[in-house]
Amino acid sequence: MSTHEPEDSSVRHEFERVPPEQVRSAGAFPVATLYEAAGKVGALPCVLKPTATSFQLCGPAVTVDSPGGDNLWIHRALYLALPGDVLVVRVDDAYEHGYWGEIMSTAAKLRGLGGLVSSGHKLIRRRL
Repeated sequence: MSTHEPEDSSVRHEFERVPPEQVRSAGAFPVATLYEAAGKVGALPCVLKPTATSFQLCGPAVTVDSPGGDNLWIHRALYLALPGDVLVVRVDDAYEHGYWGEIMSTAAKLRGLGGLVSSGHKLIRRRL
């Protein structure tokens, strides 16, 4: 992906990441414990559900705030993500669109994405 963005672009190519040892340590705790330890911030809406009850994921979040009906921002984030990162996607209350499909799943697998949390699908997926 090209990093030639306009100066006023909202895409951040460089950002601080949680150290891998902290991610591994956090993965050992229940979500409720992490939520409370973080000052009760960062909880996801209860409408978001894993595609399988056995799914668990833990990784640095790459957040995406995408306009409804447009997955370009998700594509951009996918190519900024590092192996193990989790895409956390919010779409603008437009759920009738297909934001994620075979092409993005294949790219996510090749890049080693740790998982996907998406309000556009109201789902949580792991090991894409």
